[in-house]
Amino acid sequence: MLDHNERITASTRAATAKVKNLARDPRFTLCVLDNNWSGPWMTMEGTAEIVRLPDALPLLREFYENRDGPLASVEEWEKTMAAEGRVLLLFSVERSTPLAAPRPAR
Repeated sequence: MLDHNERITASTRAATAKVKNLARDPRFTLCVLDNNWSGPWMTMEGTAEIVRLPDALPLLREFYENRDGPLASVEEWEKTMAAEGRVLLLFSVERSTPLAAPRPAR
């Protein structure tokens, strides 16, 4: 999902290896595949920002409401975000490959 600044956004738990690695070095490479894993693909590179709680709450709310629709209970959702230690990752793409065609079957 993209935010208002055209950054790729993702929600994850703060305890994951990806968050620990990005905290140490914010450079990233993403490989985007189609649902079948054998179709078109591309890679993107850039830097990531980690937004942690409590600052992440409004951004996480926007992320989940855009993805899933209105929240049933904001209070319960905030408790869940805190219990899970959620963070929002903001990926700023600096360069990418063109969309690559799938590899022919052998």
